[in-house]
Amino acid sequence: MLYSQLVKEYLYFIQIEKGLSSNTFKAYSRDLSSFALFLNTDVQVESVDIHTVEDYILQLSEFISARSINQHISALKQMFKYAVQHDIISDDIFLDFKFPKLPHHLPQVLSIAEMQKLLDEMAHYDDVHSVAELALLEVLYASGARVSEACALTPSSIKDFGDYKVLQVVGKGNKERIIPLNTRAVTALEKYLDVSRPVLLKRCKIRPSDAIFLNRRGQQLSRQSSWQIVKDWCAKIIERNDITPHTFRHSFATHLLEGGADIRSVQELLGHVSINTTQIYTHISREHLRQVYDEAFPRK
Repeated sequence: MLYSQLVKEYLYFIQIEKGLSSNTFKAYSRDLSSFALFLNTDVQVESVDIHTVEDYILQLSEFISARSINQHISALKQMFKYAVQHDIISDDIFLDFKFPKLPHHLPQVLSIAEMQKLLDEMAHYDDVHSVAELALLEVLYASGARVSEACALTPSSIKDFGDYKVLQVVGKGNKERIIPLNTRAVTALEKYLDVSRPVLLKRCKIRPSDAIFLNRRGQQLSRQSSWQIVKDWCAKIIERNDITPHTFRHSFATHLLEGGADIRSVQELLGHVSINTTQIYTHISREHLRQVYDEAFPRK
């Protein structure tokens, strides 16, 4: 079987049989297509060996991180496992394959001062688009939501919980979690829903979206557009060109821990299945404590 045929069959399998989310499906499709580009020509699956994969990793390492490489290889590994299980090939070339070790990079965060400056200065802009974009950034920071989760929010995701509002977020594995919203985020969100969103909806020339956050054409905001919004505002106000929506999630977790929140609560708010995933933020918090110690302790 040709590699292109295997990819087509496998993608159909994971979409129909496994029912993966659209984002996961797109990621698999992208990574498997990347290997096809590396091969440069359509080849028989049986002719692909582990040395081909090692050469592929070597090429990828010039452009992307070890973590991203592992994602590419994981997609290939699962597809070749499928090929063995369905008698397309006889041997699994990944059976004894070892993934490259990942470097332990700490996630990037904005300082509290940077975050406050960014959001406070954005609030001075009162046009339709700025009001919409401030609401998005306030929600990303106040909730720690993944950008895909924020883009999927609908008005029904906002719940009244006594005298405050919460977000009902649907995360990985369709698991729901409830996240309280602070006053600033609620104010920005309500202003957007009352003032800007109706204007954006009128621009939509197709069926209106139920999503809270809309783009300038009145359609559901995409992850890519969200990234651009974050990058543009951060470059403009705090002169940072390296910030993404995920930086807001990292900052949310780090600032909570620095403010005294316990790690189990932060785990719940982030929607992490394992406490080990949340543990990385304690390293950053310890860095904060060291700085406080260095600045405050009298004996230098």
